[in-house]
Parts: sequence; C-alpha cells; structure tokens
Amino acid sequence: MPSVALRGLRKVFDDGTVAVHGADISVEEGEFLVLVGPSGCGKSTTLRMIAGLETITEGSLYIDDHLVNDVAPKDRNIAMVFQNYALYPHMSVFDNMAFGLKLRKVPKHEIKERVDQAASILGLEDILERKPKALSGGQRQRVAVGRAIVRHPRVFLFDEPLSNLDAKLRVQMRMEISKLHRKLGATMIYVTHDQVEAMTMGDRIVVMKDGYIEQIDTPIDLYTQPVNRFVAGFIGSPAMNFMEGTLQQNGSLTFREADSGLSIVLSDERKSSLADYINLPITLGIRPEDISVARADSAENDSAVIELKVELLEPMGNEIILHASSNALEFVARVVPQELPDPGQNIRLAFARSKFHFFDHESGKSL
Repeated sequence: MPSVALRGLRKVFDDGTVAVHGADISVEEGEFLVLVGPSGCGKSTTLRMIAGLETITEGSLYIDDHLVNDVAPKDRNIAMVFQNYALYPHMSVFDNMAFGLKLRKVPKHEIKERVDQAASILGLEDILERKPKALSGGQRQRVAVGRAIVRHPRVFLFDEPLSNLDAKLRVQMRMEISKLHRKLGATMIYVTHDQVEAMTMGDRIVVMKDGYIEQIDTPIDLYTQPVNRFVAGFIGSPAMNFMEGTLQQNGSLTFREADSGLSIVLSDERKSSLADYINLPITLGIRPEDISVARADSAENDSAVIELKVELLEPMGNEIILHASSNALEFVARVVPQELPDPGQNIRLAFARSKFHFFDHESGKSL
C-alpha cells in the first residue's frame, strides 16, 4: 500500500461548488509529490483534505494503509507547513518549534533533543532565542519547517510555503527543502502554482485544472510527453507556442495555419500517427527552445524555416527571449546570445519538425 492513497476523493462545498472531482493519487513512501496548477484548480483543497482540515465529501483517504476519513488531524501523524509561517510572535524560535511537543506532554529532555536536532539540520542553532520579528523571511520559513520536523511525522504537507519570499530566497529554500527530503527520507506532498518549483523539486508531479487531475508523471515526461494541450502549455517557461490549422495531404503531409495560410511540411514519420486527421482541424505546438535562428543549411536539417518580424528582444544573459510575429501569428523563441535584427525588422527562424506536438482541436488530447 502507498504511504498516502487518495481513492475517488471529492470535495463539494456548501454552496454546491465542486472543488475536487474524484482525485485518485498514490504517493509512495519517501516520495516527493508536487501538486501544481493555476489558482482555483483544487490543489490546496486536496492537501487540506489529506491534512484533515477539510471534510471529505466522497471517496477514501488512506495513510499507511489506514482509512483516515474520520480521523482527527492531530492523530493522522502528519505535519503541515503553511504559506504564512503561523509563528507565535511572543515566543522564541525554540518555543515555537517546541510548542506542539509540549502540548503532547513530551518529556523536556526529549523536546530539547528534537529541537536541537532540527535546528542543526536547518541551520537555526544561533537564533533559537530570537523572536519571529527579529528573523528574515527565510529564517521564519525554516522555523516553520523545523516545527514540523520535531514531530517526526510520517508525512509532510507543504502549502505554497515559498510564495512570500523574494526570488533569490525562493531558489535557496527550494534547495534546502529538497536536501531536507533526501536527508529525512520522509514522504512529502507539496502544493505550488509555480511550475518551476514543481519541475525542480518533485519526484512526480500532479497537474490539476478545475478540480480535475490532468496528468501525473515525472518532470521530464510531463515536459516531453504532455497528455493534452493544457499540460503542454502549463509546463515550460516561456510557454509552448500553438497554431490552429488543418492537415493536408498533397504528396507530402502539410500543416496549414488557419488565419495566415502559413504552410509547414511535416516529416514523413508523422504520417501514420496523424493519418486520421487529414483535412480536419488540429493544433500544432512547439516549445520556444525548439525554435532557433535559421542558418543556411537549416532547411536540410529537419527544420521548417519561417520568415517573421521581430517584435521584442529580452536579453537574459545566457539566452535571449525573442518575440516574433507574422500576420495573426505570434511566436516566442529561446535562442543563444547573438546579434539579432532590431524590433520591426525581419528574421528567419527554424522550427525543429521532430519537436512538433499535435493536439486534437476539440478535446485538446495529445496525438
């Protein structure tokens, strides 16, 4: 049995709003699982049902093979780290971390041992006597994590714990939580709306939308094999480029974009998988990193070359984010640092045909 198992978990609020539609998730022991999706997708509600902070409308929740639907949060052997730290301002760091243990009447010597151990893991030894107001945002977050560690839970739950931190500190805390997971070997379930956090931290990722689970997979498989257009567009930054059009078979298999009439000849390997979509509407997707500045031999190297107008250049140091357009089409490309035409001038871009993704126009399902 997995460490945590959700079987048909459903949440309906009193006003009739369905927040989660029959979630089925298995979290293996010691796994770092990330729930990701846009605001309102149901990820935090799912986490709160696991924690026992939201009642379950339908379905079953198991922790360590035990049905816990009606088990009180304090008896589920879980610890939760919240977005807003939830520290007691009048207590020292030590007392904040020890508070839950004192309520459980854990012996004083054991409390000190657990707090000292957690402080050592998180680098908090020198600030145990400080109050929260004297701490930085990163230090407060580490105290909140330390408060969870001292409980020795079977499962850690994180509800967008880094969203209040600045960009540099978020990167640092991502690393610290990932290292903590490896050190403790505990099961961790982490909620975020930031797909970069999800991709860099999770062993597996659950992508959610409108209360439904769209895909559960490893970061690399979510990126390379999205099951539908939503996942393809949500995972990856900048987002995947999409074109709407039809497939035509005139000697070679060709994609014709609907508004501009742009035609792209596809590779022969695509014929069998797309045979049922000839003369039907279809969506073509390509990631920004699979578009490059065309060289003289680009047309011979699995590339479709398109001339576009440069709209905007965003130099990032190690790369340039290039925005280009043609008639009704707009594209974003991620290219290596180089001399590029100024905005308003034309540029020839090479689209890697082997990297094209195709989706059903109606359902959005990957083909």
